[in-house]
Amino acid sequence: MKQYTIFLLSLMLLGCAGNSPINSGDFRSPSERAEDDRRGSVFGKDRLGVRWSKDENERSDVAQQDPVWVAANIVLSQYPISFSNFSSKIIQTGWFNDESDVKWRHRVTVRLIGKLPDEKSVNVLVFSENLKNNIWETAPPKHGVRHDVVSKILSEALRIFDQQKKQD
Repeated sequence: MKQYTIFLLSLMLLGCAGNSPINSGDFRSPSERAEDDRRGSVFGKDRLGVRWSKDENERSDVAQQDPVWVAANIVLSQYPISFSNFSSKIIQTGWFNDESDVKWRHRVTVRLIGKLPDEKSVNVLVFSENLKNNIWETAPPKHGVRHDVVSKILSEALRIFDQQKKQD
């Protein structure tokens, strides 16, 4: 019985051992290997699972089907992005300083509700902090920050929407 247990444990350990990540016949650069690995699924290449990235055709389909999502990403890309999820249609920025007053900083969370470029499709929350005695204190957002973000997203979405209509 003892030998049988040792044999099974050895077999399990051998099954867990994998090949080295660099194959002697693989002449791709490390960045090319990393890109191929990102294209693969969580469970390995060519297996059923969640995909790490989308191919170019899927990305262009998203741009055609949802110009508000693309516009929000373009507008918010000028700020540090801390969270972006296409399936939940939420984008959140990190803290960024106000251009006119460095004692204010803001964090923006955008939730996209619709696909048409109108104000009902974009829900924007602005969190603000004010620097007092070298400590950031929560404060109500300055007037106009939310309006600026919404108007930039909608104008970019309208531009993308009109460009797609011209192409069709």
